[in-house]
Amino acid sequence: LDIYLSMGECLCSINKYYSANFVCFNNNFFYRVNCPQGIGGMRYGNNFCFAGKQFQIFFKNNFTDAYEMMPELTQEFFSNPTSSLVTVRCFPWVREDHFSLIGDAAHAIVPFFGQGMNCGFEDCAEFFSRLDAMQGREDSDWSTLFGGVSEARWRNSDAIADMAVENFVEMRDRVGDRQFLNEKALEKRLQVRFPREYISKYSLVSFSRVPYTVAL
Repeated sequence: LDIYLSMGECLCSINKYYSANFVCFNNNFFYRVNCPQGIGGMRYGNNFCFAGKQFQIFFKNNFTDAYEMMPELTQEFFSNPTSSLVTVRCFPWVREDHFSLIGDAAHAIVPFFGQGMNCGFEDCAEFFSRLDAMQGREDSDWSTLFGGVSEARWRNSDAIADMAVENFVEMRDRVGDRQFLNEKALEKRLQVRFPREYISKYSLVSFSRVPYTVAL
């Protein structure tokens, strides 16, 4: 099963392992394997720690097509460090009028909804909107500005963090389920037939400025 995303391809195996291949701007590739359960007791976060031929056997059995197209896979895998995906939640984002966190520093999320950068841009939009409103006001100060942005945005960043994890589980576990596919087909038909009355969660998140808290 292939799930095509912007500038990348994702593969899900029948054993619920999930791999992602992303094209970088320098024509290199970023490859990631996410595994919900460990093999032989060797596990690091959502990634496996392999030894010897175990890696080749695992990858060949679960991602046969990808394995055949990457003759140097083993060398490349072991020459690159293992990384972890994390979710950052915090509040408040500000310390008085000294500084304010924004973007990934305040709300890093896993990439499975493709909204990390957009969420950061929305922080910036909120910041500059409030900064413009401060112009010419004698009672304005940095503490009020930073606190206002933090208060306005933290619930939305938490909401997209939840949806990003939900989307990973959906892509990993449900894309081969007949009931799920029927639900998505019905959802698409409803959106086409009643575009003003019904908008899917995915469309609300990806193609509108509707707050993440509302989409959730």
